[in-house]
Amino acid sequence: MMAMNAKLEGGGDKFHRLGAIMAFVCGESKMCFGRMIEQLKMLQSGVTLVKQAISEFAALLEDQEERSRLSALLEQV
Repeated sequence: MMAMNAKLEGGGDKFHRLGAIMAFVCGESKMCFGRMIEQLKMLQSGVTLVKQAISEFAALLEDQEERSRLSALLEQV
């Protein structure tokens, strides 16, 4: 748990939220999804990074409804 706290203090919360936003927006638009993939490749990364962010964010949430929404987004990515 200390590792997660350190990650959140170092900007992990923004990382989690941006991952969820990216999944939500790109789940609705193939063009947006393609652009996101291009940008991630430029950073030598991939969709796995977004999936990781969403999974970690969902694990931190106490609200089961919100957790379910994020799980649905994760399946879309």
